[in-house]
Amino acid sequence: MIKQSHRDRFAAQLESHTVQAAQIRKLRSAPRLVPFHQFVEVRLAETVVFVGTILNISISGAKITLRPNPGLFVGALVRIGSRLATVVRAIEGGIAVQFVEPFPADNFDERIRP
Repeated sequence: MIKQSHRDRFAAQLESHTVQAAQIRKLRSAPRLVPFHQFVEVRLAETVVFVGTILNISISGAKITLRPNPGLFVGALVRIGSRLATVVRAIEGGIAVQFVEPFPADNFDERIRP
C-alpha cells in the first residue's frame, strides 16, 4: 500500500510537469515572423563564430541555418547576435534556439534584431 506522503509528492510532481508543459506550449505557439535583417553571427563560447541566417523568429526563440553547419549539440549555450540562447533542436542545416530572456512583446516586429 502506498503511503499518503508518497501520493502527495507524486501528485505535486505531476502538477509541476503539467504547468511546465503548458508554459512550453504557450512559448512555442508564439507568432513567428521573418525579420528584415536575417543575417546573424552565432557565437559559441564567445570565440567560435558561425555565420547564420534567421529563417524565422518569435519572442522566445529562432530557427537559424548555419554556414558551415557545426552540428551544435542540444543544450549548448550560444549567443545569437547580442542575445543568449540555448540550442533546443538540431534542424537540417542549422539549429533551433530558445532565448534565455524572451523579447518584450510590445516592440516585436519584422525590424527586430537579436
